[in-house]
Amino acid sequence: MRGDAVDFLRNLKSGSIGVITGFHIVEHLPVKKMISFFDEAFRVLKPGGIVIFETPNPENVLVGSCTFYSDPTHKNPIPPDTLMFLLEYRGFISSEIVRLNPLNFVEYDKDDLLKDLIYRFNMAQDYAVITRKAE
Repeated sequence: MRGDAVDFLRNLKSGSIGVITGFHIVEHLPVKKMISFFDEAFRVLKPGGIVIFETPNPENVLVGSCTFYSDPTHKNPIPPDTLMFLLEYRGFISSEIVRLNPLNFVEYDKDDLLKDLIYRFNMAQDYAVITRKAE
């Protein structure tokens, strides 16, 4: 199916959906449209319903400085805590950030400054926020 996600959700009955997923969508939306997307997702979710939004992880230096911009339709990188805040601000609860798709060239070692720096280049390339609507 092709079309605008916000328009699609607007045409659904309130409280009619149990789960909504959005993989690599939110980074394409201007902030106001993203908020509208979250509001409509919240509206159509059943109590206890879950949303999962995955997006590139700008905590990874390569993603935040380079690969994110390989897609010219990307608007802005969204740090994990920012996406989680925006979802919770719109009413979602029990949010969790799950970091995904690490390169794992070097093991993380907080006591080794060089390995810590290198880790920032090969950590999770994507992340997802999993959150829900209260019951």
